[in-house]
Amino acid sequence: MGGAVSELRGEIHTHVLIVQHYPLFLEPVLAAVQYFLHTAELGEGTDRDNPLEEISMDVVISDKRVLEEASTEVELLSEHSAVTEALLHAVRNYRKLELSPDLDTFRQWYDPPWRKNKPFPKFVIVPPDEVPRFRIAILRTSIRCLRLMMFCQEGRKQLEEWDGPAVLNHAAIENPLDDFVKNDVKAIFSAVYGGGNAVRRIIISNIPTVVEMMKENHDSAIVQLAGVRRICSLLADVQARQCSPSRTSQQEEQGNRKVADPVEIERLALFAELDTFAVSTLVTNTLNRFDVGKYLSLYVHVCRFISFVATEERHAKLVGQTGGIEGSIRLLFKAREMQREKKASERAEADRLAKLAKCPESAGWLGYLETKKAPPPPPVDASGQATSLEALASVDFTPTEIGQQALWALDLLAALDYNVSMMKLHRLKYLLEEIRLDPEGNELGGILILTRRLRLIRWDQVGAPSPEKTKHKKHS
Repeated sequence: MGGAVSELRGEIHTHVLIVQHYPLFLEPVLAAVQYFLHTAELGEGTDRDNPLEEISMDVVISDKRVLEEASTEVELLSEHSAVTEALLHAVRNYRKLELSPDLDTFRQWYDPPWRKNKPFPKFVIVPPDEVPRFRIAILRTSIRCLRLMMFCQEGRKQLEEWDGPAVLNHAAIENPLDDFVKNDVKAIFSAVYGGGNAVRRIIISNIPTVVEMMKENHDSAIVQLAGVRRICSLLADVQARQCSPSRTSQQEEQGNRKVADPVEIERLALFAELDTFAVSTLVTNTLNRFDVGKYLSLYVHVCRFISFVATEERHAKLVGQTGGIEGSIRLLFKAREMQREKKASERAEADRLAKLAKCPESAGWLGYLETKKAPPPPPVDASGQATSLEALASVDFTPTEIGQQALWALDLLAALDYNVSMMKLHRLKYLLEEIRLDPEGNELGGILILTRRLRLIRWDQVGAPSPEKTKHKKHS
């Protein structure tokens, strides 16, 4: 057994060297990835009567017996980090692979006298007109081999070390209609980011994957928050590049020339994805399932999302019909409540310090308590994502910033008459009046920027029939 394992290690290393010396030649890379896949499929744990497509990867990776009984072939492939690197190289550069030249200078280097019984592998003869088909074959073969290697803990570790998730995610984006690639990449992500690590997959994903993860984790507020933040990040990135000074100067230089703007094309493509996957409805519906007190962070980022998409009339209509107005008003109520609590705590703290100042003997104890006060635990991890349900109730924004975010969202939604009617139904008029006419200055009225559109709403005329319709009824 030991000799067979050593021989297999040598064969694996030989094919790794093939990829390293022929990085952009199609036939050598094809021979290497086919060998890796064939070796993984020959493992003694492979059940020919139960194809891989019928095995739930979420079930497999949670069954410790499967991991303990991983095949020797898969373990040998996984322990060699260069195998994972070679497979990811094939996935990353499969479109760049070209036919190898007729003169092969490396062939005799791989055929020393002591290996005459196992010569250099024969390459597949690829016709020039079938190069695209064989490139796709390399892509599918490499991803399938990586999927088999995910049954081993070392394989998942190597994939993360070589930035495999980002490479696979890019391959899935490039081939949205390829079910082989899509299913295998999904299974690999389930193995690497399964269970509570779904947030890590969302951070590097595009709109379709984010929507898929949000739907699969419908009741997880942490996953919903991560999805909303990722979508907002994509929208903010496009908006920032649209408003960059360099782009403005380029537009001035172009003048009246009709040149397609790549940033505008990207923005239109992003909004087309929002329409295709019903993102506005999906994101806004989260406000109907979660309470604003316990999930304040989620409300803030959903209102931020509304501020991005409500500039388009169709999205403003969808948001208004699926609970965006009620959620924004609830967030504004919460901001007012937080401002009241903040003012009350400031007054209580001032009274306490005044009482302590009257007792000089208590000054030493006060300083000791301040120095020994333990800092609160961080509510988020290093990447800024919430790590617990308790973290969703705390945000880094002040009550003023939270209230202003809600007002920005309501201002954009107020462009439609239906949305204004919903605002009147949910008592926005009285809330704005209470904030503006606060006698003690405890509310947000002196700080918030109330937009012109909201100030000019004639609440008494909202929902009333138009004068033209009234005259028509009288004449009839």
